[in-house]
Amino acid sequence: MSLTDPANRESYRADEQAYMTQYELSGDEIALVARRDWAGLIERGGGATAIGRAGLHELLERLAAHLCAHLQCRVRARPLARQ
Repeated sequence: MSLTDPANRESYRADEQAYMTQYELSGDEIALVARRDWAGLIERGGGATAIGRAGLHELLERLAAHLCAHLQCRVRARPLARQ
């Protein structure tokens, strides 16, 4: 089930529902993951460290995307000087 394996990550991205169903997650657990409800998963007994990493990873991806979009606008408006 580990998402550290690239094949597992690809399988998860392709169909989250099917991936979680094969590991016998309950409907409630699947809904919590789909909503990215990390606190809810911890309350249900999920491993805080693993869930925290998953949540942090997603948060960092969103932050990076936001920053890249913002910085690209600023770079277009004011190109960086070469040194």
